[in-house]
Parts: sequence; C-alpha cells; structure tokens
Amino acid sequence: MLAYAVAYDLLPDDPQRAAIRRAAGQIAGHLLDHGLELVGFGGRVTTWGRYSAAYFQTPDGEEDAALNSLELLSHLRVAYHVTGEERFITAYHQLIREQGYVDNVMRIAQRSEINYSDEELAFLSFYPLLRYEDDPGLRAQFQAALTRFWRSCEAERNPLWNFIYAAGTGASDYDARESLDTLERIPLDTIYWTVENSQRVDLPRAPSMDRFGEKQSLRTIPPSERCVMKWNGNPFQLDSLSEGRSEDEGAFFLLPYWLGRFYKLLPP
Repeated sequence: MLAYAVAYDLLPDDPQRAAIRRAAGQIAGHLLDHGLELVGFGGRVTTWGRYSAAYFQTPDGEEDAALNSLELLSHLRVAYHVTGEERFITAYHQLIREQGYVDNVMRIAQRSEINYSDEELAFLSFYPLLRYEDDPGLRAQFQAALTRFWRSCEAERNPLWNFIYAAGTGASDYDARESLDTLERIPLDTIYWTVENSQRVDLPRAPSMDRFGEKQSLRTIPPSERCVMKWNGNPFQLDSLSEGRSEDEGAFFLLPYWLGRFYKLLPP
C-alpha cells in the first residue's frame, strides 16, 4: 500500500494510476468485506492479517493491536486517497470513533521486545497516513505517536526511519548527520558475505540478548562493518554466517536516499 500511494502520486499517466486504483481498492475492499481479516485460500486467515477489534481482545491480538491498528488505518486512508470511495473513509472514521484504533496506535512505542520487521511495518504505515491525514487533531495524535516511536529507535541511526519521521512531523532533529553517515557507509557490494564481529574488543556488548537469544553490540554497527541487511534486520547484530550465498538488490539504500532527496533532507 505504501508503494501504491507513492506511485499514484508520482506517476504521470492515468492508465497506470487506474491500475493502482483497482489494486488498492481490491485490497482494502477485501478487508472490509471479510470482517477486517486477510482471508486466503479455503477461507483461512493469514497469521498477521487480523485487524478486527475482536481479535485485539485475544491474548495474541492484544500484542498486535497497536501495529495492526496503524496498518489498517494507513491502508484505508491510502485506499480512500487513491479511489475516492466513501466506504473507505467511512470505515476509517468509524474505527477511530467507535473502536479506539487511534488509542491503540498511541501505544505503538510500548514494546515487550524489539522486532525490526515490526519497526519497518510501522514506519512504512506512518508515512502515507501522515501524508494524507488532513484533520489537525488526528494529525497531532499520529505525529505524537510517530515521535515517541522514533525516539525508541533513534539509536539505530536508520536513515529511512529518520526521514519518515522528518517528513511526517516536520521535525528538524531527525539526526541528519547520522543519516548521511549511514548512507555513505553502505557498500556497493551487496552480497551477503560472512561477517564476524564477536571477537572485537572495541564493540561493547549490550546487557541484553536480541530476540533470538544472541549477543549483540551496545551501539549500532556501521553498514560497512556488518553483514548486508535490509531495514528489518538487527543493526546491532555481531555475526552473520551467510557465506556469500545471496545478494541484495539495494532497495534498502535507494528508498531512504530518494526519500531524503524528495524532501530535501540530504545536502546537495
């Protein structure tokens, strides 16, 4: 939905935008038609495709409520922007007024563990939501939630997070220098070579393990010194035994780079 939103706003040709309208409308319409669930083959619901208030009352759903509420509101706001269909904005406001979805989003920074994939999902949902939301009260709430969430991730020196935060809130304290440094340190070689940092005495260890029970660095390891990873990876990870068996396509550089260029957050 993020890609559909960006492409819809930037593509010049109506036939291409019409294709986006159909696709985004079908995705959001599917969720509305199936009780806010992503239903697949045989009527089975995907593990992470549950967005209903009823699901949020379950033990698993309580943990997912903040992120999934953010995702759904973002999806519906994109669908309305792209298609203009009233059912999407009606459902959007109904979830906010009657189901407490904004209250859920306000708890996005309260995490029992750090899951970098969830961080990515959250930031990529915040971007179009704040790009299209024009109600001052709602914007202020979403911006406050994004600010608190960004603060909890600030130590990662992530240019994509930093630029989404700056674009969504208008803040000037988005760690511009750190963002540029991270982008400049991303190697041109994007092969997943084996990298070992656990023997280094200059990298202090964090007092806590990562979510997989592995030791990690106390401070972010620069991209030129760690394994190649997308932004859903752990930038504090010490070792990676990848053995050069795969290669990344580099979108993890291109997305924050051009986002920074678009909003003039990078120097000339």
